[in-house]
Formats: sequence, structure tokens, C-alpha cells
Amino acid sequence: MATIVEISAVETTIHCDEKGNAEQRITIHNTSGRDLRLGARVRIDSPGKSEWVGSIVQSDRKKATEWELGENDTIQLTVPIKAEGAPEGQYGFRVEVYSTDDPGEEYALSNTLAF
Repeated sequence: MATIVEISAVETTIHCDEKGNAEQRITIHNTSGRDLRLGARVRIDSPGKSEWVGSIVQSDRKKATEWELGENDTIQLTVPIKAEGAPEGQYGFRVEVYSTDDPGEEYALSNTLAF
């Protein structure tokens, strides 16, 4: 595995509103030494449910599922949480960011984030 980006979160724990909605903002910084085309996905920890997490979007609300990131550039992505009806508690997840050219070898995984 080659780590290609640094992933950081604005907050490591976010709080949902009364309907179970929240947004987790993460920053992705290209450390690969070259331009990248990236994808991202969420790995939610049990007992959380994958349907509680929406599609990751760029923070300017573009609905792209892949992003171009130049050498040493940074973007901010948003992970929407929609956990209406979830039992009260704390749930964890990690964000995986990967190169679309070689996702099995070139990726990075965030620290555990909570909602």
C-alpha cells in the first residue's frame, strides 16, 4: 500500500440534530508527489448502518464521485450523515480515499471519526 494523501477532519466527533442529520467535513491533502484522480468511500463501524451515510461530496456541493487533485493540493469533502431513527449513542466510521488508477494499492484511511 502506498499512502497518497493525508486525511484530517475539522472535528473528530460531530453531533446530529434531532432528526439524525449532520455533516462531517474532511480535508484531503495530496502527498504523492504527482497529480491524482481520487475517489472516496466510508467504512462504517458496527453497529452503525451504511445507509446512515450519504455520498461523499466536495464541500462546494458538486455531486462528483471522483476528484482531480494536483500535486501538493488540498480539497475539502463532506460526508453527510442521515441517521434518522438510529438508537441514541455514538457511532464510528473511517473515510477511505483512493487513487482511481490503482485503488487496491494507492489509498489512505482516516482515523476513526464519530457521530
